[in-house]
Amino acid sequence: MKAASPGLFCRAPAFGFVSIHEWIYLTGCRELVVPGGGTGMNAFTAKLVYGVGLLLLAALAVAPQQKTRMETVAAGVPMLTAEDRLAQAIHDRIALEAAAQRDDATLRNLRAEEDGLRRLAFESDAKASREYLINALADSLSAAMLTRATIASGGQRTEALDRAEAVVRKLTAAINDEVRSLAT
Repeated sequence: MKAASPGLFCRAPAFGFVSIHEWIYLTGCRELVVPGGGTGMNAFTAKLVYGVGLLLLAALAVAPQQKTRMETVAAGVPMLTAEDRLAQAIHDRIALEAAAQRDDATLRNLRAEEDGLRRLAFESDAKASREYLINALADSLSAAMLTRATIASGGQRTEALDRAEAVVRKLTAAINDEVRSLAT
C-alpha cells in the first residue's frame, strides 16, 4: 500500500507542521497495528475513533449535572450526658481551685453539683459510666493541655501558666482516681 503523500500537512500542537506520514506512521505502515497481532486499523478509522472519543469527553465535561436537593436539618445543641456534665463540673471545680479564688459558697455549690451528677451518672451501670467519665475527663485534660501550651508559647513563666499547670496536674489526678475506682 502506498503511504500518504508528503504534500499533506497537519498541525500537531507540540511539533509544529509535520506531514501526516511523519506524525501518524512513524513505522511507515499505512495501518496502525494493534498489539497482540489483532487486526489493524486504518488512519481514517483511527482519526474517527479519536474524534468521537474527544467529542464524547467534551460532551460529558460540559453536560449539566442533575441538581440535588439537600435537606437542611436544624442542628440542635447536643445533649450532654451525665458523665459529660460531671467531667465539666470537675474541670470547673479544679479551675476555680487553681485560680486561688477560695469563695467557699461557690466551691461548695460546685462540689454539691459534682456529687449530684456523680449519683445520677452511676445509678444504672457504674462501670460503663465510669469508663465514659474517664474518656470525658481525658477530653477535658486535652483541652487543658492545649490551653497550657498556648499560654506557654509566650515563653515567659507567668501566673496564668502556673494555674494552667495546676489544672493539668489536678485533672490527671482526677483521672487516676477514677481509674483506681474502676479497678476496685
